[in-house]
Amino acid sequence: MRISIILILLSFSGFAQKVEWLSNIDSAKIESKTQSKLILLKFSGSDWCANCQQLDKVFFNSDIFKKFAPNHLVLLEADFPMRKKNKLSKDQQIHNEKLAENFNKAGSFPLIIMLNEEGIMLGIIKPSKKDIKGNLEKIKYFISK
Repeated sequence: MRISIILILLSFSGFAQKVEWLSNIDSAKIESKTQSKLILLKFSGSDWCANCQQLDKVFFNSDIFKKFAPNHLVLLEADFPMRKKNKLSKDQQIHNEKLAENFNKAGSFPLIIMLNEEGIMLGIIKPSKKDIKGNLEKIKYFISK
C-alpha cells in the first residue's frame, strides 16, 4: 500500500522525466513526424570539450531541461569523443561526420541546431554553459514559430 501511494505521489510531483538522446537522424526524423516535435541536434565532444561537459552538467542535466524536453523535443546527439575507451562504432562515426558536414562545417563545440521533421535546419543556437533559462528561451523560440 505504501509503495502505491509513493508511486502516485511521485507521478504527480514535478520530478523530471527521462531524457533520451537518439544517435541516428533517420530515427529522429521518424520520431519528430510521429510526435510533431522539432529535433534538437547537439554537437558534442563528450570526453575532451570542457564547454560541452559543462553544458551537459549545467543545462542538459538540469531538472528544467529534463522536464521540458520530453514533451517538446526529439533529442539527437552527434558526439565526437577522442579517447580510445569512448570510441564510437565505425558506422556511428561516419553518421556523425555526415551530420557535421551538413550542419557543423566549422566544427563548433558545443553547438545546438534546431531541425524540423524533415531534418531541415531551422536555426543555430550558440548555447551558454551557465544560462539555463536563456538556452531554454532560445529553444522555445523555434518551437513557437
